[in-house]
Amino acid sequence: MPTVSNHIVSRFSGLRRILRVLIVVVLLFLAIFAAFIPIQQRVLRRRAEHLLSDIREIQLRKSTWADAQKIFARWGAWGHSEGDCTERSCTYEIELTGFWFPEPYEMLGGRWARINASLSVADGVIWGKAFSVEVEVPPGKGTDHSYDEQRYALIGRSESAPRFWPNAMHPNYLIGKPSGCEGCMAVWVRFTPYADPADVQRLMDFDLSCLTRWPACREERDIMPAAWKEHTVEEGARIPDCDTPLAALGRDSENAAVVDVISSHTENRAGETVRVAKVRLVRRLKGARFWKQNRAKEITLEITLYDDIGGPSARNQLQNLPPSRRFILLFNSYNTKRPPDGVKVRSSDCGAIPLTDQNLTDIQLGINQDYQSTSQEE
Repeated sequence: MPTVSNHIVSRFSGLRRILRVLIVVVLLFLAIFAAFIPIQQRVLRRRAEHLLSDIREIQLRKSTWADAQKIFARWGAWGHSEGDCTERSCTYEIELTGFWFPEPYEMLGGRWARINASLSVADGVIWGKAFSVEVEVPPGKGTDHSYDEQRYALIGRSESAPRFWPNAMHPNYLIGKPSGCEGCMAVWVRFTPYADPADVQRLMDFDLSCLTRWPACREERDIMPAAWKEHTVEEGARIPDCDTPLAALGRDSENAAVVDVISSHTENRAGETVRVAKVRLVRRLKGARFWKQNRAKEITLEITLYDDIGGPSARNQLQNLPPSRRFILLFNSYNTKRPPDGVKVRSSDCGAIPLTDQNLTDIQLGINQDYQSTSQEE
């Protein structure tokens, strides 16, 4: 009997030793893992800081294919190109992310984050660049009560664009936030390749401490402080959009043409009063591809002018489109399938510009700045 008892005691002692070893191993693993999390987050932050510095140093329209290749070589482990990447045409993207083990990672203070950057090259010159940060915000008390107890993504993005509808205060860049951003807070900046380099530097200012700091960044002002501060100031100080320089309007409109006004009148369409004018297309400045598809030397357009964002102005009021006058018409959409005239156009806001030598020069200057336009007059 004592032999059996001693055997049981010995067996339990062996199990206790194994259990102690397992506990020590688990605790050691957790200690290593807990130490690893802040280390890898700081590595990610430092890497993101270097990437941001490289992207900010690129000067659009001045930096070359050789400058782009240095970026490709430095970030090749995290980058890839979309399709063929040549001096003639290349879009190169870089993505950085940290390790992610949802539950234990978060319990030990980790948070998910992703950093993206890109460059676009055309004909040996860098024309586009972008940088964005997305970091998860843990549940907690924030100033936006709809997010108090929710997990969401805090996003900041600054990118170049060949065209956009400009702000009259600064036609070469825009700052805003998404109209709908489910499960996120975000701020974005867009700027053209012709923006002042000092503006671009300011608008690509990210606080990358949001990748590591506690308490966590929670709002747009945390991730892009300079851009968000400017955005909040401008919200209450808008200048009418139709005061935008003509060059910016020419750059950002998809189509531009010189037209002669044949007739004009108002109509009621679905309870809305709209201004309608018949015009004859005289000269294609940009876009307006139907010009090339029609053999006729003259094409009659029916244009519709709405009191859109910014309201009517001296540039787009119908009474300022009298018959027998010639205008520069800017428009972003048209329909070539509706009879009887075959082409119906919806004018851009502020899109009817009296034709003068100076106005045409300004519009043409903007058209020449739209580097992605492939349909300028030939």
